[in-house]
Amino acid sequence: MTQFADGLFDTTGFVPRAQCGAWTPALMWLHVVSDLLIWVAYVSIPVILVVFSRQKGLPFPRVFRLFALFILACGFVHLVEAVIFFEPIYRFSGVLKAVTAAVSLMTVAALVPLVRRLFTTEQEEFLAVLRGVRTGGFALRGVSRWVTGVWVAAVAALVANTAASSYNINTLIYNDELVTRTLVVKGELDDLLGDVTAAEAAGRGYQLTGSGAYFGPFSAACRSALQRLAGLGGAVGDDPDQAADAARLRDAVAAQIDAMTRAALARALPGERAALAAANEREQRLMDDVRATVARMVAREDAQLAERATLAQNKYRATTVTSLLGGGLALVMMVAGYGLLRWELGRRLTAEGVIKQREAELARSEAQFRTLAAAVPQIVWVARPDGGREYYNAKWYEYTGMTEAESLDWGWTAALHPDDRGPGAAAWRRAVGAGAEFEAEYRVRRADGEYRWFLGRALPQRDEAGAVVRWFGSSTDITDRRTAEEAVKRSERNLADFFENASVGLHWAGPDGTVLRANRAELEMLGCAAGDYVGRPAAAFHDDPGAMAGVQARLLRGERVDNFPARLRRADGTTRDVLISSSGLWEDGRFVHSRTFTRDVTEQKRAEEQLAEREARYRTLTETIPQIVWNATPDGTVTYFNQRWLEYTRVPLDAVGEAGWLAAAHPGDAARVRAAWRATLAAAAAGAADRFREEVRLRRGDTGEYRWFLTVAVPLHRADGTVDQWIGSMADVHDQRTAAEVVRESEEKFRQLAESLPQLAWMTDPDGSIFWYNQRWYDYTGRTPDEMLGWGWRAVHDPAELPRVVAKFTAHIASGEPWEDTFPLRRHDGAMRWHLSRARPIRDDAGRVVRWFGTNTDVTEQRDLEQKLRAGEERFRTLTEAVPQMVWTADPRGAVTFFNRRWAEYTGAAPGDRPDPWAGLVHPDDADPFRAAWGLAVAHQPERFADEFRLRRAADGAYRWMLATAVPLRDPAGAVTEWVGSVTDIDDQKRQAENLERVVRERTAALVDEIEERRRAEEKVRAVAAELARSNAELEQFAYVASHDLQEPLRKIQAFGDRLKNRFREALPDGGRDYVDRMLASAVRMRQLIDDLLTFSRVTTQARAHARLNVAALVREVVSDLSVRIEQTGGEVRVGDLPDVEGDPTQMRQLFQNLIANAVKFHRPGVRPLVEVSGERLPAAGDAPPRVRYTVRDNGIGFDPKYADRIFQVFQRLHGREEYEGTGVGLAICRKIVERHGGTITAQGRAGDGATFVATVPVSPAPQVPPAIDPGPA
Repeated sequence: MTQFADGLFDTTGFVPRAQCGAWTPALMWLHVVSDLLIWVAYVSIPVILVVFSRQKGLPFPRVFRLFALFILACGFVHLVEAVIFFEPIYRFSGVLKAVTAAVSLMTVAALVPLVRRLFTTEQEEFLAVLRGVRTGGFALRGVSRWVTGVWVAAVAALVANTAASSYNINTLIYNDELVTRTLVVKGELDDLLGDVTAAEAAGRGYQLTGSGAYFGPFSAACRSALQRLAGLGGAVGDDPDQAADAARLRDAVAAQIDAMTRAALARALPGERAALAAANEREQRLMDDVRATVARMVAREDAQLAERATLAQNKYRATTVTSLLGGGLALVMMVAGYGLLRWELGRRLTAEGVIKQREAELARSEAQFRTLAAAVPQIVWVARPDGGREYYNAKWYEYTGMTEAESLDWGWTAALHPDDRGPGAAAWRRAVGAGAEFEAEYRVRRADGEYRWFLGRALPQRDEAGAVVRWFGSSTDITDRRTAEEAVKRSERNLADFFENASVGLHWAGPDGTVLRANRAELEMLGCAAGDYVGRPAAAFHDDPGAMAGVQARLLRGERVDNFPARLRRADGTTRDVLISSSGLWEDGRFVHSRTFTRDVTEQKRAEEQLAEREARYRTLTETIPQIVWNATPDGTVTYFNQRWLEYTRVPLDAVGEAGWLAAAHPGDAARVRAAWRATLAAAAAGAADRFREEVRLRRGDTGEYRWFLTVAVPLHRADGTVDQWIGSMADVHDQRTAAEVVRESEEKFRQLAESLPQLAWMTDPDGSIFWYNQRWYDYTGRTPDEMLGWGWRAVHDPAELPRVVAKFTAHIASGEPWEDTFPLRRHDGAMRWHLSRARPIRDDAGRVVRWFGTNTDVTEQRDLEQKLRAGEERFRTLTEAVPQMVWTADPRGAVTFFNRRWAEYTGAAPGDRPDPWAGLVHPDDADPFRAAWGLAVAHQPERFADEFRLRRAADGAYRWMLATAVPLRDPAGAVTEWVGSVTDIDDQKRQAENLERVVRERTAALVDEIEERRRAEEKVRAVAAELARSNAELEQFAYVASHDLQEPLRKIQAFGDRLKNRFREALPDGGRDYVDRMLASAVRMRQLIDDLLTFSRVTTQARAHARLNVAALVREVVSDLSVRIEQTGGEVRVGDLPDVEGDPTQMRQLFQNLIANAVKFHRPGVRPLVEVSGERLPAAGDAPPRVRYTVRDNGIGFDPKYADRIFQVFQRLHGREEYEGTGVGLAICRKIVERHGGTITAQGRAGDGATFVATVPVSPAPQVPPAIDPGPA
């Protein structure tokens, strides 16, 4: 108890109210004195109430005492509020308020019945009727209402006053806590700044002296700063601005500590002065950022402190005013109420004498009142001596819906049923005439038109002479009783009908087993008449009388027999299998007879035997098939597995439990398949499903391996359509599924390679209808996918060539032969360029064409060259000498017979100087595979031979990748007469064009050596890709290092240039001053170039993890950052709907900042710049994921469309620096950011008519591979 009391007055964690907020002595003492005066008034009022409540005759003394306790508690609440200014006993204040609340509820509970009693009109109206008493100008009930009203108003005033005060006080307490927290946050910020400053001083001391004594203070200050930062985030978490600055401060302090640590390491290592200077400079910038952030947070806390102090002053004034007004009003009302109560008490005592005078009359009325009360809750009525009704209670009117005028006298007969109206009225007249008791049953119409049976009874009331002066009657609803009686009669008839006509045999037998009664079904089952069966022992008609005697003994012991199997002997000597169910009828502990049901199950038993035989055959069949087979109940519970399940899973049937056939399922599939299985069960039960089909991985019991199984189950239905059981099978489809996944992966690789081809690529259905183009086709033609699908490609063909091309293409599609033709195609700008079109059919295992894959290669220049060379030169030889490839021929055995001049120029070997012209020139790693491939081609004579290898160049001995192709020339009989081939330098293009050719060959040929060749080619691609990634990383590292290291001498140039300008400018001649100005201006431009180069390199090296971005909010922040520049130009930026994406927050911000800043910068003179930023979500197309297209459009100077690609290159400018500032790196950064996010950016515009930049990025980019080299922070 002592500990509890100590806890109530414990002030730990709180401060006196006077120390919270901007309290002045006058305001504080105003509140303290006001609370004390209210306490004195609230203590005085209970004393007065208690004194008056002791007076004799005072009504409601308990309520007076509760009021006294309630007001006393309220007074002490105000007393504690005054004390809290000097002693923060908030815990005791909370308990006291809880006690006040409890007393308030008790007072309300006492007032509720009092108010009901005082406002009830029935008692006062009844007394007024009996006594006719009215006193003065007020009725007694009126006085009670006045008194109650005054008291209720007083309670309401007290409750409202207490509620208002409590609300203001709670607000003050909460405000005090906020003020305290604000002071704590300010102290933490000051201490944090001190810790960072101390760490900086210790670091500077070490740099100056090199003494290890500074490490201790430096480490302690760093730890202290980090600990303070950890708690600061939670203290300001309710203010988004403060929380954001706290996070920024945490990052800045961490970076500052890192910079100071790097500076210390640089001081410790010799030869690191440049790194030390850079670290010191970065450390100074970070320290300025820390001071600025701390100052900003302290300013916000000061503003909040001033705001909360003003709020506290307003709340304290409101508390004082409401307390004084509420207390005074409550006191006035309670005094007025007490006066009214005293006045009412006197009026009641005066009326007491009049009431006693009427006691005699009240006694005479008691007999009538008791008679009436005895008839409730039935319909009660009163009649005159002549039988006319003069009164009905409310029950009559509620039931019949009749009015009083319709019911009185003899009008009540209109509610009787037409068949009962005459007899009922006559019976009532006879009773009135005889003066005898009345009782009759009749039907009365209810208000809704239904007739119900009533029992009417009436007794006469006589005077002292015995004459009838009044009749008192009641009518009782007996419909339910009559209905029950009729139901009993129907039940007896139904029981007899059921006994006689039941579909099963039924008989009663006495205690000795003698048959007392038998129905028709039992007699037909026995094949005998009732006289041959009734009166004889039932056991005599069974094959086993002893067993039947045992049944009778069980019945006599009070047991029940259910489905006892027996064999009944018919009168013709045959037997029937039956099931017997029997129980005894007992009355007063005496056995009366047995009730035995006999059900013929002969046919059922035969059917069960047949079913068992079929089940055995079914089990034998399921054990012989290779799939897993199982049975399940309608709710999915497995009842059977064949042996294949146990062999594969090693899980017995009794161990699967509720999981059933999912007991061995992979955890990643179990939830999905279980949900589908349960949904199918529910649908099948409703008649909406007749099959279940899902694929699931099952664990192999002996190895733990998971393999894919196709589960199929169908329900077996009963005759009524309900499910009887499920039969399911599980087939191993692991190999087929694996093959399908390989095909899908191959398809994806094929699409990626097709998109990377430099040619225009396309695919068609077997009938020649094109369903896919790569992006280069749309870029070349300028058409949309909808325009090109099917046979839409004819729109870009030369009308003069189109009929020939269509006829030839249709013929090749019909024959299935590879397609090749040359024809012109219209470019997006209207120019016609010649293309070499080739297509190969892709066939399935049966040799059927499933699709065509083709490419169109721009051969305009090649065609022009060929046409020029044909004019006067030998067709073949001249052509071979003119083409850029090395051309050769070979005899049918594969021996080379000719090389053009290009071979000697490249290899330095003259044709014919060696038996094997390839020997010594092909790379040693490629020589044997090439010879083997060429040998196979010569042996099998395909329509086309192609192989890749590296060939040594004579000029520098370098090996370059070549594509050797050859086609056989055949005679009319089909025999090869010569091979014509070429060697093409594909060192730059091979990984794009030949990868697609390799995929096509994989789909069109099943040879193992071609598949192996594709695998080797893919390994080469990955190796080159890794080399390219490493090279890019080294280039980015070089860019970073170059830009970073150039800053140090540049800073010195600027520093010494500034000194020269500031100190010696006047001493320099005009030419010298001009040189200095040019030098400083060039240094500024150089620094901007270095910074832009560094930014360009950081797009990859310092990329952050992707996150979900609110792009609209991000763009508005960018516009806010550029507001000064926008206002200077008088421009406007309109931001439309911008869908959200996942991306790098910093880079996406930089993307929009560069685009919007360029749009504002490159505005036309005299025209207000207008920039529109919009976006739209693009649906997924094929394998491409959903994407978002952002558009930045301006009305500026625009550009010539021919420079649409150039402006995205680094340091490329279309205007001089005198016209527009900048370095030409901004748009290059934009392209690099968009490409890092897996997207594209394009520019459109016309000179003098504005520009539009369109960036398209995936909604959720693929995960980025981190760069190989991270140069670290700048």
